[in-house]
Amino acid sequence: MRGDLGMLSGRQLHGLVIKDHNGMELGRIQEVLADPTNGRIFGFLVDTSSLLTRRCFLPMDQVRQLSLRGVVVDGRAALRKAERTLPGEAQLAQRGRTVYRMNGASGVIADILVEQDQVCGWEISQGLLHDLRHKRRFLPREQAENRGGAFIEIDQSSF
Repeated sequence: MRGDLGMLSGRQLHGLVIKDHNGMELGRIQEVLADPTNGRIFGFLVDTSSLLTRRCFLPMDQVRQLSLRGVVVDGRAALRKAERTLPGEAQLAQRGRTVYRMNGASGVIADILVEQDQVCGWEISQGLLHDLRHKRRFLPREQAENRGGAFIEIDQSSF
């Protein structure tokens, strides 16, 4: 897979157009599916807006290029029918989840951050006023622990 920039946010990925190599639009990204243990992206849930097959799965190995201009694949055959169970965990759905620190402070996941074919971390908000004064913080995926999907607890030294 090729890309012309480093890190992308979930906001940039959501709704990103998927095109074939001729420029024909095939759909738009609705969700990023990744391995919860290592962050490796399995693929994307795609909205094709067609009457017959509205939601499809685009495996990461079918992506030829990923950039802010869109996702390029070889053709419509790259899209698979979205089964009931898809690989990995939905990443964009994590936005808004509470992040608890060991010292009791908390924040929320404002966005995910993706580099190449991996979720590398999260952008953490600690409230509008705090964000305006101190900016949002980056939490590397390696410093977070998912506790049964209920919350993420991080080591206080990571802030």
